Amino acid sequence: MEAPKTPAKEAKLKTLQDQKAERDRTYPERRAKAYASGRSYKYLVCPLCLRARILFSHFGGKVKFRIDPNPEVVQIRYSAGGRGAGWFKKDDECIRLKDVQKAYPEVYANLKEEVSKLYKLFNPTS
Repeated sequence: MEAPKTPAKEAKLKTLQDQKAERDRTYPERRAKAYASGRSYKYLVCPLCLRARILFSHFGGKVKFRIDPNPEVVQIRYSAGGRGAGWFKKDDECIRLKDVQKAYPEVYANLKEEVSKLYKLFNPTS
């Protein structure tokens, strides 16, 4: 004999069923549902790295792009393995912008070209 279901268990079962039904929807169906809900969020996307940041957030709507004059361009990361184990980097193994030209000339040339395009975008008369 099956034990009677409590309201909490029924609600949890309904939630799990809803989640499964949502996963079973096709991409166009999920997109149509999202458009129909009317909930939208504005993002500001960095033209260089394409990292998206929500435009109006809990920081009072002030989006900031921070430019490090000598960023780590190549990072060496280690994982303990397994989902959710995290990534760890050793700062002394990372390659900074000033050193990347020697280590990875193709990457440096591509980055320089993209930054040049970005500069011309902000300074069209130059």
